[in-house]
Amino acid sequence: MTYFVVGKPLPAQLRAQLIKRWSCWFWRRTGGWQGPLGTELARLFASMSFDAPLILPLTSPVVQLLREHNVARSATIWRFIRVQPTDEN
Repeated sequence: MTYFVVGKPLPAQLRAQLIKRWSCWFWRRTGGWQGPLGTELARLFASMSFDAPLILPLTSPVVQLLREHNVARSATIWRFIRVQPTDEN
């Protein structure tokens, strides 16, 4: 996994609350975390716990789901995701 840290660190309690909030958000929209989505969510929640963004490709299941639901770029989840540019971007 590749991580890099940007901005002011968030307190651990706030990170735990964000993990809970976003895990509920993903669960309500998918009803299950099998396969690639589940793997990426495990990596994302782990990176959130360390306050370290996770680099994901534009084609990742997590990024695609967030985009399909028009999650604003100002939403807290994007603090923890860096979308890796592709040759097509």
